[in-house]
Amino acid sequence: MYKSAAIVITRRDCFSIGTPFCTRAPQHSRSRLPLRGNRNGGFYETLPDGLSDRGFDDMDAGPERSRSTIKLTTMNAQGLVAVFDLGGVLIDWNPRYLYRKLFAGDEPGMEQFLTTVCTHSWNTQQDAGRSFAEGCATLKAMHPQAGILIDAWFERYDEMLAGPIQGTVDILSDLRARGVPLYALSNWSSETFPFALKRFEFLQWFDGIMLSGEVGLVKPDTRIYDLFLKTFAINPATAIYVDDLKPNVETAAGFGMRGILFRGPAALRADLSRSGFM
Repeated sequence: MYKSAAIVITRRDCFSIGTPFCTRAPQHSRSRLPLRGNRNGGFYETLPDGLSDRGFDDMDAGPERSRSTIKLTTMNAQGLVAVFDLGGVLIDWNPRYLYRKLFAGDEPGMEQFLTTVCTHSWNTQQDAGRSFAEGCATLKAMHPQAGILIDAWFERYDEMLAGPIQGTVDILSDLRARGVPLYALSNWSSETFPFALKRFEFLQWFDGIMLSGEVGLVKPDTRIYDLFLKTFAINPATAIYVDDLKPNVETAAGFGMRGILFRGPAALRADLSRSGFM
């Protein structure tokens, strides 16, 4: 049974009701992303450029502010929304970045480990909400000789993140400058996402992020798309969805979103131009 996502309205509410990573105020005024993987942690707050943390009174700070606000609103007059996958689209994630070090150049040995021990299906269970403590314990009971390698998946997870896919980050920045609301829907464990959140500042640009590990559903399950659209009150007819996996794109298209299979930043920019986003 999957867990329902909460919508964060105020900082007080954030700390009192607990918050998954799939949270934001329903208006496009301010977004909050948890600083840590637990549900009672601190929060990063993303405020409009130039707006202090005193509140929204600063938004009336003169004609220059007003012209800027009107300009951004006009640029997105069509009410378009952009939804991105994260790993493989904005973040270069691959367990091989870590395990090549651990296998010291033994490429066949590494590939055998990743296809028989720490497999894609095993990792998907953590993406769906299972804890790494449970997941690693289960594997170590089956492969006790590989205990150190199994534990490294979580303990050295940061080394699987090579860095941003800069061309896509540039596109994200351009969309943000045009006033396009930005969302992310990602298969990612809530335990390992803080590694990415700490490293990649652009994750704070999103108006909302839904993680599979927080809601107990993984793409391409139709239920996570339905939950995502309802949680953030997104009209799928106005949204594009970018993912590097075809089944995920096809499911998004089934909900009425314009699905774009990610084939690299240059191709994505061309697809977005044809769709009227750039």
